[in-house]
Amino acid sequence: MRAILWVNNESKIVEWVVAYDGFIGKTCQMHVVNLMGKMTPKQLLWAAFDYPFNQAGLSCVMGIVNSRNTDAMRYDTKLGFKEINRLKGMHDNGGDIVLLTMQKADCRWIKERKYEKQLVAA
Repeated sequence: MRAILWVNNESKIVEWVVAYDGFIGKTCQMHVVNLMGKMTPKQLLWAAFDYPFNQAGLSCVMGIVNSRNTDAMRYDTKLGFKEINRLKGMHDNGGDIVLLTMQKADCRWIKERKYEKQLVAA
């Protein structure tokens, strides 16, 4: 697993975690966790997608979401993930397992190069 932590400069508290695991071929699974309920910083989004697509050389990132988690489904689709498969009733509480993916060519976040000099994902 690899991770990016977003720390508030003033409070020194971790507000966001972006983790990557399940590296297989040209893809991995990506997890985004908002610990403080705040808006996503644009610089974090740049770093979150720069790491898998530019630094790790992957072509696609995946997310697996419970269809009953409407907040996660809405957030991921706003980021640009697209649903490619659904396993009916296979997640917790009768939800569907929803497989979401984003291709590097479709990622608008890494096209915003203005953040590249401010932040480096490692």
